Amino acid sequence: MINEDLWSTVRRFEYLGFTVIAYMIAYYLWTFYGYLDLFVDLVQWTISIVGAFVAIYAMTGHSMRIQRRTTYLLAGGNTALILTIIIKFGLLNTVFDPVILFLGFVDYFLLRDVFSSGLGNPMRFAYVFAAVMVSMLSIISVVMRPGLVTMVVAVLLFSAGILSYFRFHNLIHPALIASVVLFALSILPIYPKLGTDELALDYYAAIVILHGSSPYMPQVMKNAFSFLHFPLSMTTPLSTGGYVENFSYPVFAALMFIPSAIMHFDPSLTILAFTVGIYIITAIYFLRKRMIVSSVLSIAILAVNVNMISFADGSVPDAAWAFFLLISMMIIDRPRSSAVMYGIAISLKQIPWIVFPFLIYFIYREKGTRAAIEYLAISIGILVLTNAYFLIMEPHLFISSILSPEISHLIGVGQGLSIISIAGFYQLSPIYFTILFLFSLTFIFLLYVRHYQDLKYTFLIFPLIIFFFNYRDLYNYLLFWPFIAFAFLPHLKAGEMTRRMKIGIRKIAVYSIIFLAVAGILSVPLHSQSSFSITSVSNIEQRSYYVVQMNVNVSYSGDQLQQIQFRFLPYGYLGNLNGLMWNVKSYDSGPNWINFTIEPSFQQSMLNVNYSYKLVAYYGDQQTFYFLDLPSILSGSVHQ
Repeated sequence: MINEDLWSTVRRFEYLGFTVIAYMIAYYLWTFYGYLDLFVDLVQWTISIVGAFVAIYAMTGHSMRIQRRTTYLLAGGNTALILTIIIKFGLLNTVFDPVILFLGFVDYFLLRDVFSSGLGNPMRFAYVFAAVMVSMLSIISVVMRPGLVTMVVAVLLFSAGILSYFRFHNLIHPALIASVVLFALSILPIYPKLGTDELALDYYAAIVILHGSSPYMPQVMKNAFSFLHFPLSMTTPLSTGGYVENFSYPVFAALMFIPSAIMHFDPSLTILAFTVGIYIITAIYFLRKRMIVSSVLSIAILAVNVNMISFADGSVPDAAWAFFLLISMMIIDRPRSSAVMYGIAISLKQIPWIVFPFLIYFIYREKGTRAAIEYLAISIGILVLTNAYFLIMEPHLFISSILSPEISHLIGVGQGLSIISIAGFYQLSPIYFTILFLFSLTFIFLLYVRHYQDLKYTFLIFPLIIFFFNYRDLYNYLLFWPFIAFAFLPHLKAGEMTRRMKIGIRKIAVYSIIFLAVAGILSVPLHSQSSFSITSVSNIEQRSYYVVQMNVNVSYSGDQLQQIQFRFLPYGYLGNLNGLMWNVKSYDSGPNWINFTIEPSFQQSMLNVNYSYKLVAYYGDQQTFYFLDLPSILSGSVHQ
């Protein structure tokens, strides 16, 4: 008979896997449909929040048994989701084929609950699921980069996957990890060496440090993009003009690229090494716990989200902090060692700082006051000591750089609640989202303290909700949290967690109403009123299938306008998440009006004549919007 603890753990993997998929779908809805479709925005917000609550439920002490009626509903919804993905994205899709496989895996276990506990063996199916994942990734690799070497390796991995099911069971772990590496290397050539401005700045900061200078000095970093020949179209714009060109992370974010800077290899390979490291340490962790099924399922589910690999290849460095944070959580029973790993994680990027209060409280409750103080001292000590030189030499520059992601005038982007302001549905000052971000952190922490016994292993999921309210809620901020939560699954065995939950639907509803009431009340005084507006658009100049110039008349009240910035948000596929940036070529002015002649900042920013756009004029915290239906305007049916 199958151990109930095993079924419970498998169910938790299912729920965490669903969360991974929910955020994948939300991300692609955002990028495919953009900011301006409110219905799609509401759908992707709903999917995200539901995904977060599913993961929180998976990390509570619930035994994970579900009633037969609920099972039918879940199976039906799961099957509908499979059909929706196939209809929308096709049956042969590099990103979603692993997702379809995983959802089929979930359906299998749901059917097991409906009919009989003896219907299947979880270990047997885990190996089938993993073997199919190996085959799928190998086939995709051959398609993406056909060649003799790729084909030979793919055949070997396919054979290893099949053999692992029948006889050599230990082959599945290296086969899975090798298939991930093969997939990563097969798609790496389609990405540029420096695919994000974050990696470009981190890499240049490493070069600066090698030359004995401080990367926190603005005059040192201002040549980064020209030195690296990095396209300005891929930079992060500021709402006051210009773009981010400062190094804004703890120094380890630069130090980890020093080997790449010295030996001149692709810095994305450093990120990829940390990403593959996550797979390896996860498999080893569960094997050491003698949780064989979990070791197989964990790395197979990691492989389901191919964004982990594509983001690494595409120069998103977040796998580094996630790697050390994951280790920290895996060894949390040894607080001092865990604190060292956490200190390294927070010395790489600010994102893992968000769980700090929850983590310290967890240590306090589980290990006592002294352990909590030691944890705090060690982790903060590592952060301070590793950055001590720069903190002492340029304290103001260092602190302002570290805080710049929150205090700088960054342009509004992201898939969270801030869309309502970014897209002009209801304009709110960016400070509103900063306040809401801090309020959600405080509110959830108080709930965590109040319901600690129910929620103690859930805090690694809380960032999914907290970042939802941040002004910039990007997918790479969210990608790794469900996987890091794997570290707590050995602590959540059904036989040890039979106590009745004290937090139920009614309390969750009450807490939600309180939170939404505060958020709604705060939105009234922080509603943003712009001192300028777009009154007309004229003289639209078309070249072939693209618009390359236009005049924009802006009226204003009060003092003379500062330098206004312009961008276009498309009704549809975003392409560049910042929108399409335009700059001012010339202008004429009169009493309370200015007529700007604007043109694309980059070739990629030209407007397609077959699309509609929302023109955004902005400066600082103020912005105004103007709808442009280009097909109608250019056909002459509408005169602006």
